[in-house]
Amino acid sequence: MKYSLFVVEDDPVELELTLANLSKYDDVEIRSASDGEDALNKLLPPTTTGRLIATPAVILMDVQMPRLSGIETARLVRAQPHTQKTPIVMLSNSDDPRDIEAAYLAGANGYLRKPSSASDATKLFDSIVSFWLRNNIVATD
Repeated sequence: MKYSLFVVEDDPVELELTLANLSKYDDVEIRSASDGEDALNKLLPPTTTGRLIATPAVILMDVQMPRLSGIETARLVRAQPHTQKTPIVMLSNSDDPRDIEAAYLAGANGYLRKPSSASDATKLFDSIVSFWLRNNIVATD
């Protein structure tokens, strides 16, 4: 079984590190977007022509992005019928309680600090794949 993971990250270095850590999982199909607007364009409703990706099993999203923040993007993702139940896990360098609260109020299912070392990154992405993809059951209706 293949699991679909959608990564929304504006920093090219952070995106490359995330993709490198996730590429070791043969059962995980990874798609990405460079910011909130790009993510929304790629997550167009199923009836829209030009839709670029299938609805993912999980969305990993940066909180602080230009043009459209991760918080606002999460709100807009939640407003779409086809993605309103898709788990959203926010990844951030911020541990500000206001950012955390805003993420959950916007519809995030999880809020995780970005790893500060390679070994922390391996552990974090192992746990994300294990919990959010392989062992998580999400309501579909």
